[in-house]
Amino acid sequence: MHLESCVADIAKARGLPTIAALANAAGLPRSTVRRYWGTLPRRMYHTTLTQLCKALDAQPGDLFVLIQERTA
Repeated sequence: MHLESCVADIAKARGLPTIAALANAAGLPRSTVRRYWGTLPRRMYHTTLTQLCKALDAQPGDLFVLIQERTA
């Protein structure tokens, strides 16, 4: 199993089509948002998740999906 980020999809659905747009809405540096945009950051911080959730009107569980590996 592994986690995948849904941040980019949610942001685009909320009218925030770019990293810069989400960074501005969340009050975060673009470099921070970039870590969450397409992949998972090595570390997740409560304050960053809170700001992303507020900007996206989402819950933390909405931002990530758990992918179960298929076994043969």
